[in-house]
Amino acid sequence: MERINQHDAMVFIFPMYWSNMPAIMKGYLDRVWNLGFAYSYLSPNTMKVKKVFFMTTTGASEEIFIKRDHIKFINHYFNNVVAGYCKVENSRVKIFDDAHNEELVINNHLPQAYQEGLDFDKW
Repeated sequence: MERINQHDAMVFIFPMYWSNMPAIMKGYLDRVWNLGFAYSYLSPNTMKVKKVFFMTTTGASEEIFIKRDHIKFINHYFNNVVAGYCKVENSRVKIFDDAHNEELVINNHLPQAYQEGLDFDKW
C-alpha cells in the first residue's frame, strides 16, 4: 500500500469476462483496495490515488455492447462502483472490442492504446 501511495494514478489493463473483470483482478481489489485504505465508512480513506484508467479487451463486438447496453453498465460499474466508492476523483474506461481480430488489434487497438498512454496525464 505504501507503493500505491507513492503515486496519484493507476492503470489497470485486463481482459473482460462476462462484462466484468477477471477473478485475479477482483481478488487484488478485495485484498489491496480494502476497508481503511481505499475506502472507509467513518473516516477518510488513506489511499492517495486520484486517477484510475481501466483499459480492457473483449471478444464481443461494439454492436453487441451497444445493443445490450453493456457500455453504460461497464462504465457505471468501474467509474462509480469501483473508483467512485474509493473516492477516486477521475476515472475512465476504454474497451477494446473484437480482440480476437488480429488485424483490428494491430491496426487500431494498439495505436489507440499507445495514444491513450501518451494522453493519460492530460485528463
